[in-house]
Amino acid sequence: MTMNRDFQTANNASREKMRKLIEGMSDEELALPAVAGWTVAATFAHVAFWDFRILYLLKHWQENEIAPSPYDVDAINEAQKPICLALPPRVAVELALQAALEIDSEIEAASDELVKKIQDANVQFKFERNGHREYHIKEIEQVLANHRAK
Repeated sequence: MTMNRDFQTANNASREKMRKLIEGMSDEELALPAVAGWTVAATFAHVAFWDFRILYLLKHWQENEIAPSPYDVDAINEAQKPICLALPPRVAVELALQAALEIDSEIEAASDELVKKIQDANVQFKFERNGHREYHIKEIEQVLANHRAK
């Protein structure tokens, strides 16, 4: 029996939505201030970081024991903010698209057995990458709407 992998469809859709949003943005729009001291581009770099984190864990757990990987979200986000802000905007968005494609592809390639083991392990890991992406896409769309309304 094959596992339900509806999250793959949602992940692919969010990646495509992010790609289309990025392609329609100017350099000026990528530099716009966003929420909590981030810029639009830095927000995309933030999304890339969290997708790359999940990619690392998935690859690591394919070869090693699945073990907790605890983290303090606020501390990590604040620590990565200066790095994300320092990236050239087009580099930041390319990293977001690269990370999304790589993790979505790796998730699709993961065996049902590995997916079930990770889900049963009660570790901080989300196959549903779309949720985090969509959250920030909505923030960015609001920033753009406000900017374009001026």
